[in-house]
Amino acid sequence: MRHIQLLTVVAGFLSLSFNCTSQALPISTDDPLKVRVAYYRSYDKAQVELIKQGYSTLKERSGGKLLLSFFRNNKLGADPDLTRAIIKGEKIDAGLVQIQHLLQYDKRFAVLNAPYLFDDYDIAHKAMDKYILGWMNELLEPHNLIVLGIFDVGFRHVTSFGSKISKAQNLAGKLIRIPPLQHLERTFKALGAKITQLNIDDYLDRLRGGKSYELGEENTLPAISYYEMYCYHNQLSLTKHIFDFQPFVINRKFFNSLRTDQKKVLKETILLGQEKNRELTMDSEKKFLNELKRHGMKVTHPDLRTFVSLMKPVYAKIDAIAGQGEMFKLQYHISKLHFGL
Repeated sequence: MRHIQLLTVVAGFLSLSFNCTSQALPISTDDPLKVRVAYYRSYDKAQVELIKQGYSTLKERSGGKLLLSFFRNNKLGADPDLTRAIIKGEKIDAGLVQIQHLLQYDKRFAVLNAPYLFDDYDIAHKAMDKYILGWMNELLEPHNLIVLGIFDVGFRHVTSFGSKISKAQNLAGKLIRIPPLQHLERTFKALGAKITQLNIDDYLDRLRGGKSYELGEENTLPAISYYEMYCYHNQLSLTKHIFDFQPFVINRKFFNSLRTDQKKVLKETILLGQEKNRELTMDSEKKFLNELKRHGMKVTHPDLRTFVSLMKPVYAKIDAIAGQGEMFKLQYHISKLHFGL
């Protein structure tokens, strides 16, 4: 992992006097307070525009007294260090973080990386709002973090060259490239695929060099489009094997130091952004699907029951990591949503 490499940023960022590792300082009612936010790379221009809207919305709703300063996470260092930086509150106050990086604080977060948790976006969003958000905040309370919202990245799917993947058995023995993430490794091993762990840049270098066409790929639709996978693969199977999302976390001491009205407007702004993000993600999925089809990719809607039936050893492994029956509890809460409970 790379160590944090802090870049020189705007004077307002450097001159911010609030330090969350020390005793909270009184907030001036005259000068605007900047909330320093790190965010992950987005492959969708509409999602980037959402960040700009969030700035304008918060500024307007707070009467110019509360502002957001945005910083791409790669300007602040490696992702796990970003989480630690938010906890310390020395250089950043909040950010969008990945679930696997919260595992260093509580192993129970492993259940959120489980495959086939959600059938669709509607169930995923209900689960986030009715159970997962509150549950995450319970686990993060000892670690000086609060989750204010949960932002979609989207379902992950498989692209390949050659025959289509219409059922899980079609992946048996098939070569698949995955990023070096344990939850994806467990999922594809359970499906019988032969996996190669490569970061995306190394994988693209192979493809551009005319190699590894037979090596399939898994990713979200925005990433599949962004990396122009249609230049190398002619099949897209909507396997929906993982639902990716990023919680918006903020330093707890910093948040609690805000006035009541500032807390209210910040929470409302994040939730407005969350809802807009959900709309954009679903709309973008249709847009990217049409785009990939125009580029010649054949889209398959596989029988997902054949995939889910092979996930038992994956769930058992996750439960062994998380402990305390967390896998069962999460599945139970999600299952209730199918009955409107």
